[in-house]
Amino acid sequence: MIGRAVIFMLAFGGLNAAWQGLDGSDLHRRVIDLGVVAPAAALCRTVTPDLAVHAAGNQLRGAGAALNIVNGCDGMETLFLLAAGFLVAPLSWRDRLLGLCAGIPIVYGLNMLRILALFYAFRSDAQLFDLLHGIVTPVLMVIGVAAYYFVWLRRNAGPAPQSPP
Repeated sequence: MIGRAVIFMLAFGGLNAAWQGLDGSDLHRRVIDLGVVAPAAALCRTVTPDLAVHAAGNQLRGAGAALNIVNGCDGMETLFLLAAGFLVAPLSWRDRLLGLCAGIPIVYGLNMLRILALFYAFRSDAQLFDLLHGIVTPVLMVIGVAAYYFVWLRRNAGPAPQSPP
């Protein structure tokens, strides 16, 4: 049990440190600009076309508001938590990999919802934005991904060991 916890912490820390080391790189900018901001702008235009939301590099702009999407807003830390969890999960390697692959769109979708909620809050109420940004949405991201992880574990774990009579 302690061994799994150590491996989890090392994996999460290593993935996070590697991603932080890429901050400012072309890959990092592409992930944020093209993988987060552009799709979020498209979603905003679908939900509220009158706001004329558009992507401008790492900014989500529309109706007099410009929300900066920076390192940490991309959902990668949550993805790294999920990856580290599946690394140490008591599952076959196949089930670990399938669980991680199935979890990627969940993390991405949750992060898109988070970005949209933050954008609309930013436009209307600075205190609400601060609360959502600093506390509510990070906790909801972790709870959502943890729920997915535990459902996957329950559905894919082998039978419980029998205790001796």
